[in-house]
Amino acid sequence: MAVAFVLRIYVRLKSRQMGIDDYFLVVGAVGAASFCGTLIPIFLKDVWGRHAWDIPVSSIVPWFFKFSVTAGCLYNISAMFTKVSILAFYLRIFSPARSARALIWCGIIFIVLGYMTLTIAMLAWMVPHRGDGGWGSTANTERMNVASRQLDFTQGIFSVVSDFYVITIPTGIIYRLNMKTQKKIGVACIFLFGFVSLGCSIAGTVLRYHAMVFTVVDNRWLSVKFEALCVVELNIGVLCACVPVFFVVLRTWKQRTETGFAYLKQRLLTSPGSKETVVLGERQQKPGVSLDIPTGTLSGLKTFFHKLKPDQETVKSGIRAMRPVEGTRRWLAAKGSLEGPLEGVFSAVVNL
Repeated sequence: MAVAFVLRIYVRLKSRQMGIDDYFLVVGAVGAASFCGTLIPIFLKDVWGRHAWDIPVSSIVPWFFKFSVTAGCLYNISAMFTKVSILAFYLRIFSPARSARALIWCGIIFIVLGYMTLTIAMLAWMVPHRGDGGWGSTANTERMNVASRQLDFTQGIFSVVSDFYVITIPTGIIYRLNMKTQKKIGVACIFLFGFVSLGCSIAGTVLRYHAMVFTVVDNRWLSVKFEALCVVELNIGVLCACVPVFFVVLRTWKQRTETGFAYLKQRLLTSPGSKETVVLGERQQKPGVSLDIPTGTLSGLKTFFHKLKPDQETVKSGIRAMRPVEGTRRWLAAKGSLEGPLEGVFSAVVNL
């Protein structure tokens, strides 16, 4: 996750294209790292992963309950910002499609409201109420044992639904693209990598359900499995958000490597006495014509989804006629020599 995150930020900073989706992902990645860091002391103290009857009373201290609630809130925050970041990224590349924009905005509202509701409910049930006696008191523990199971299961169901929603949005749009089937599959695989995170969510929800219906109160033994899956789910989620962006870096490196090998092969196969030479970095230009050839580097997935603008982009991507022709036309018009068929010829040349 860390390598993918650094590559994404590097690409955005290098191309000066930092957007709101990148800032959301920063919060999501920090939340995922904080969630993992919060769980480490609990595992090191050997509180989670043991049966309730094997844990001494001295090990159940107030800090354990505080860390547990903090971890639950960090999970919701990280998952929410990571998924909103992915949807905001969809807005950047699918913005021309009205149906896509509607689905994306509905998803953003649904995810934000869902995770905020779960977080508020968790704080309302888990944080000690006035008169409970503080963290770890009898009243606080009994309420947490009842609510934690239902909240965990509800959280798992919501994660599965939201993951599936986020993954399926690009599928229909990619299917309608005017591309070869092989390219469609390649682009779809970039987005459908999120099915790994969806699988972790489903497996974690099954374990949460078993913990909810288990008759014996043994949360610390049952919860350790789906907490481990939560760690994997958050890390895979951040990775999925980074793949479509650092994919550009991998493609650029691939193109440069292929170009280098092709040049080396041509140099090795060209005999020393041959008159054919390879000249790099030089361009021959005809008078009055400017060559502006773009690089072969893929600038982003917008290349697949956005249409080129007719004025600016077409000029940048090909050969454009220079102004001497138009200047000549004005000079002839001033002299009164631009009449009849000559006017049509100059109009055709200028409008090329």
